[in-house]
Amino acid sequence: MRMSTGHEFLPHTADIQVHAWAPTLAELFRETGLVLMHIIVPGPESANEDISIEVDKDAEDLKALLFDWLSEILYNFDADFLVINDIEIDSLEEVEDGRWAIKSRFKGEPFRKGFHRGGKEVKAITYSYMTIEERDDGLQHLLIIFDI
Repeated sequence: MRMSTGHEFLPHTADIQVHAWAPTLAELFRETGLVLMHIIVPGPESANEDISIEVDKDAEDLKALLFDWLSEILYNFDADFLVINDIEIDSLEEVEDGRWAIKSRFKGEPFRKGFHRGGKEVKAITYSYMTIEERDDGLQHLLIIFDI
């Protein structure tokens, strides 16, 4: 029996494939965002929460929203070396005609050499094999591949 929120890494020949699950879409996004950050900087939960960044996005569908939102995590690390150790999601909803919107907050601190460990360089989020679905267990499930 699965825990209500979690993830596992699945075998992949060249990249990193993740299966994540959670009771709600908001918790699924949060879990996936934290997994992505943990791939880039193992152990970001040890970081402080000195910085808080509002991240509001909307997109033409749920997959596009997840893609754009996860890309913000990559951007904040690549551009500002922000190690995100917590994510708050205020809202995640279908707004109109299949469009989705998210209001969220990334919390963390700048990368500190000697304190944080570098992990894998994630080059991009991909749509390859991306699936988001509610399964018979009542949980939301995501399959996603991160390009390394």
